Amino acid sequence: SCKPPACSPNKAGGGGCSPSPLSCSTGPAGAENDAMVPQYLPPDVVNVRWEGTKKFRVENARGGILLLEEGSDQCSPCDAFMAALGGCANLAVLGQLQKNRITPGALAVKVSGIRKAGQPSAYEKIHVTFSIACDADDAALDAMIEQAMTALCPVAVTLGRAAEVTWEYRRVKAE
Repeated sequence: SCKPPACSPNKAGGGGCSPSPLSCSTGPAGAENDAMVPQYLPPDVVNVRWEGTKKFRVENARGGILLLEEGSDQCSPCDAFMAALGGCANLAVLGQLQKNRITPGALAVKVSGIRKAGQPSAYEKIHVTFSIACDADDAALDAMIEQAMTALCPVAVTLGRAAEVTWEYRRVKAE
């Protein structure tokens, strides 16, 4: 069975956990039960390097580059955070549409987040609005978007554990 690492109060009196991974076993000695052992994909890794002032260069393992710069016309780290959700959600919805043999005439997303004033600085609410042109009926589209946002998009699923993530869609004309 798998269980999270033991947690104990920290010196300030709050709860705290070590960053160690789940403790897992395959069950009773000699029993093979692969369903109980979590399966993981290879880690996603990016390197972020400070390049002076408030500018950072992000590079992924495939050589892709993204520049982040606070207070300029470039995307800030918070913009990239929202973009990661929007891109992941769009890919998950597109995958659901394609699985159902539907090609959208248009697919775009707007992500807005409400941050808490003060500290800790955290997004409390994040809303995703899909603009979509496709032949799916409303019930089918609702189901595909819900599946994308609650199970298939790892960014949305992870953020949903920390903040309120909501979504809606609007029908638009094909481009």
